[in-house]
Amino acid sequence: MHRTRRRAVIAATLTALASSSTLLSPAAATAGTAGLTAWECQGRFGCLYEDAGGQTSRYELYDCGTKDLPTEWKYRVSSIQTRSKPVRLYKADGVIGDFAPNVRRDLFRGDNDLAVRYSIPC
Repeated sequence: MHRTRRRAVIAATLTALASSSTLLSPAAATAGTAGLTAWECQGRFGCLYEDAGGQTSRYELYDCGTKDLPTEWKYRVSSIQTRSKPVRLYKADGVIGDFAPNVRRDLFRGDNDLAVRYSIPC
């Protein structure tokens, strides 16, 4: 799905949810993510997001070093927010990219949903 179309679908879904009393089910969002605003993040070093624009479910980055993403987060990351340290994202066959401190960014189309590991300098 093209990123522009994906954003339109996300916006339409969020609008529909906002106008109804329907809550996100556990399958649609991880614990504590229902009702999040874009780019909301409590992680010490930042957050990874399932959808573009810091939307939907998030994975909070608390530990420095090189870490594998939990199984349920592998191949799901579409955007990233960093805090005080740079973050490097890896895919199975190499590096997706290095993200400077204090940035909010969508991953490039070719790297969308490929992250399996991250690295944060201690």
